[in-house]
Amino acid sequence: MKFARRLAGLVGLVWLCAAGVASASEPSKLLYSRGLVAFHAEKFDEAIKLFDKAVEADPSDSYARYYRGVTRARLGNPEGAVTDLRQVLQEKPDLEQASLDLGIALVETQHFEEALAPLDRTLREAKENDTLAQAALFKGIAHLRLRQVPEAREALAQALARNPDLPAAHYYAGVVAYQDGKLDAATSHFEQVLASRPTSAIGKESATFIERIRHDRSNNYEVFGAVGFQYDSNVVLAANNGGDAQVAFDTLGISHQDDGRATINLGGYYLLGRSDWARLTVGYEFYQSLHFQLHQFDLQQHEPMGQLDLLFKPFHVGATVRYDYYLLELDDFLRQFQLEPYAGVNFGSVGELTVFARILRRDFLKPPDSNAAPGKEGPDYRIRDGWNYAPGITQRFNLFGDPQKALTIGYQYDQDEPENPARYAVEQPRKFAYVGHQVSAGIAWSLPFEVDASAEYAYRTEHYAKPSAIITSGDNEYFGSRRNDSEHHIIVVASRPLTEHLRLNLGYFGLLNQSNKDQFDYDRQIASIALEARF
Repeated sequence: MKFARRLAGLVGLVWLCAAGVASASEPSKLLYSRGLVAFHAEKFDEAIKLFDKAVEADPSDSYARYYRGVTRARLGNPEGAVTDLRQVLQEKPDLEQASLDLGIALVETQHFEEALAPLDRTLREAKENDTLAQAALFKGIAHLRLRQVPEAREALAQALARNPDLPAAHYYAGVVAYQDGKLDAATSHFEQVLASRPTSAIGKESATFIERIRHDRSNNYEVFGAVGFQYDSNVVLAANNGGDAQVAFDTLGISHQDDGRATINLGGYYLLGRSDWARLTVGYEFYQSLHFQLHQFDLQQHEPMGQLDLLFKPFHVGATVRYDYYLLELDDFLRQFQLEPYAGVNFGSVGELTVFARILRRDFLKPPDSNAAPGKEGPDYRIRDGWNYAPGITQRFNLFGDPQKALTIGYQYDQDEPENPARYAVEQPRKFAYVGHQVSAGIAWSLPFEVDASAEYAYRTEHYAKPSAIITSGDNEYFGSRRNDSEHHIIVVASRPLTEHLRLNLGYFGLLNQSNKDQFDYDRQIASIALEARF
């Protein structure tokens, strides 16, 4: 930030020169007076030598030390400036100009948290608009470097209110607006920088941002494709109990539960409309799994979707709508409609809180095989037609203020309500109705060699509304105990870019389901590798 090395500038030096003459020792006064002449002539190498001699002649002369600190900053030695200015303020705490200069020097040396106190003091005590504008500018820079975006936004607005022609304030206000997604406001700020400082460092950076905004606006779409391989230890979700597992195998006409599969995933998204406060996106995804042996579990998915985002920084609200159509081994299998409204608040460098609610309508389409032998018809999935409601809340904490390193915790309530169509016995679908609770925690981290990794653990319980079977004893029938399941989920994902558009993705999914009904005790392990292209 070469432009930031201005520090106090000529106004502060002239004011301090008048104040210092009365209190400085004679040798020191003569030396720093000559140093000021060299400083104003921009002969900084000559000036620093004279200020060094002035401090040596009278180490207690705060003004000589102040002038040396300012000159050190102009010569690209902000660390030396910080040393001098700290001592000046210890000896003369009423020297308000030094507060501003110390705050700027601390920003220059990346001591952003420490810079806030002297800059705030300047904002409280200074009277001149230019001084107040400089203090607010560097306070905004400090907050921005600390990833405290709301505070940075407020300070930069204060700087521009004091001095609307301050190029650096426009530049950083443009950066904040760009991060907020307010592209029109960002462009306006960057254009003002270009108009006044086209060849400066911030002028060139502003031109780069403007070009990036134009590119973002012209790129209203994203397409992707991925091919992968997975190993699934329990494709059919067979029970751990050998007898119960054998019943499942006999019903399905298979002899084992594990298999490998190839996967294909294709899709794209199009930004249908955008403004500074709203975005409307539509998209489509296709998925196909091809098992090596258990072909009757090959699944094909078609998913059109739409999403509306409304941005009112730091708040955002919106909704996602999805329609899913599934084919099982090329037969119509399932269709479902999903609506997920959400709302959140961004806490800057701290993280983000989001609340959401998923509403899902599910209709199974594939009936049992009427031509199959008795007991071999397969399950009638239509008994699971119904609604699912799942509100929840998540909190993301940015670790060390870095969004790429985050801890996420969450809770989700889940209620499944199958219908009761006339073709079934009145109580039959109700055995699939449940109330569930899930708590989760996950961490995301950027690893060496450009690897992005994440790990998540979730614990889930499901309490079913009706017993899973009717027990007969003599002439009496009665319900058994209710089914209660506890699930442990582990998900680990790692991803690394291979080229600009190509990534390698690795994943692991583990599930352990424990139930008070032996036939629902099972575990599942899935390992995957995929090559993804995205444009």
